[in-house]
Amino acid sequence: MGLLDDETIWRGKVFTGEWTATGHTAEATEPATGDVLGEVGTASAEVLSRCAERAATAGGEWARMPYQQRAGVLRRAAALFEERRAAAAAGAYGSFAHQGQICMATGRHLVAEPIAALYTNAVAKIADGLTVGDRARIGVEPL
Repeated sequence: MGLLDDETIWRGKVFTGEWTATGHTAEATEPATGDVLGEVGTASAEVLSRCAERAATAGGEWARMPYQQRAGVLRRAAALFEERRAAAAAGAYGSFAHQGQICMATGRHLVAEPIAALYTNAVAKIADGLTVGDRARIGVEPL
């Protein structure tokens, strides 16, 4: 189970080297849709100061890390992004590739709630790029 799968770890908290409840929260929203993505902790000036100190320390540690190791971290992050994009592409393909032609189109997409908005937006972006209409009028031939 990953960090995002267990909201009890992070919901309403800030990270100060560990997840800390501050007693104050705000909604995080998707700017394009206004959908609420989750509830995040907000920090006081004291907590923010501690976070800034920890970030400065971590930045120094990152800078001292051999470039091969930093590159490995960034490659892993890129791989995770690609995995998510590939999942959205597979979902879109299942939903749209054979619509009306065969009985194996995807009807439901079961997605973990913490990434549901990201997944939905990625599939919607793919769907927005599809050509829609009467194939005879738009010049699309059957495969």
